[in-house]
Order: sequence, then structure tokens, then C-alpha cells
Amino acid sequence: RFGPSWPGQRCFAKTRRGSKCQRPANKRNGRCRLHGGASTGPRSEEGRKLISQANLRHGKYTKNKLEKQRENAAKGRVIRKELHQIEKGLVKEGVLASRLKRLTDIGLLSFKDDPAHSQRKIYCLSPAAIDLVPILLDMSVWALTHNSPTKEPIAPPSGMERPQSQYSMELVERLRSLHLDPGDMC
Repeated sequence: RFGPSWPGQRCFAKTRRGSKCQRPANKRNGRCRLHGGASTGPRSEEGRKLISQANLRHGKYTKNKLEKQRENAAKGRVIRKELHQIEKGLVKEGVLASRLKRLTDIGLLSFKDDPAHSQRKIYCLSPAAIDLVPILLDMSVWALTHNSPTKEPIAPPSGMERPQSQYSMELVERLRSLHLDPGDMC
């Protein structure tokens, strides 16, 4: 393509072999793209700022950030290990099973066998448990308001005002549709 009979201007920069470069030269400075013809960098202060912004990195992989990620991962491993041990202890002692049985006995839960697994059960809230949800929400609002360690009342989240809030009505309706639907498992 750029053989000896090519009429255009050549780069003629000294190559590593010591010969002259035969590649076509850039019109601006007479050098090919390998020898500085593509760009010589920004000259003005504005151009330098634009290049700086274009090459700005996000900082996710700095030494400090990587160290912090390692520390957080180590903390996460410790916490997961502790949670696993607690869970294992509760299952081993039968605490979870006894609580589920108690809630079923007093009529707050119902269950069906899981068709996908013979040893599993699918638990659903009963109508009595769903009616209990607004009371539990009111209790949590009361606790937030009157039982703060700073002695200042904490404002409840928006949408949880009394009488029964829009939030609790929507939550009860959602629970009814999930747990009391005729096509549902329970």
C-alpha cells in the first residue's frame, strides 16, 4: 500500500533498527502515529483540564479502598460465622420448631406440606395473625416515640399515623392476598 512509489510524505523518524520510518506522516507535524504524529498532548490550560477530567478514575481500587474492602469482607465473614453458629444452635435445640409449633397451636400460623420436598412445610399467616399486624405496627410506633435512648421522642416514619394508617391497611391487604388466597398453598 505504501510501497517505494507512494508519492505522499513519509515519517522518516529513526526507528529502533536505525533506519528511517517509511510510514505515512501526519499532516500536522510530519510524523507517523507511532512516532508522535497522532497527538502531542494538550497545550492550553483548558485542554489540560479536559484531558485530566477524561482520565479521572473512580478511585475504587486505591490502596485505602482495597484495604477497607478487605476489612469489611473479614468482618462479614466473622458475622456470617456467628449467625451460622446461632442458627445452628437454635435448630439443634429445637427452638425454632417449638416456636412454629406454638404459633400453629394458638392459630396464628397454618401449614401445608411442600410438594417439592417431603421434609419441608410451607407456613402461612392465619386471618388472626393478619389482624394482629396493625397492632404490632402501633406498638413499634409507640416504642419509637417513647422508648428512645436519647430521651427525645423519635418521629415515626411517614405514613404510620393513627388511626390505622394507609401503610398498615395496604400491608394487611397484601398479606391477605398472599396468605388467604383460595389458590394459595395454605
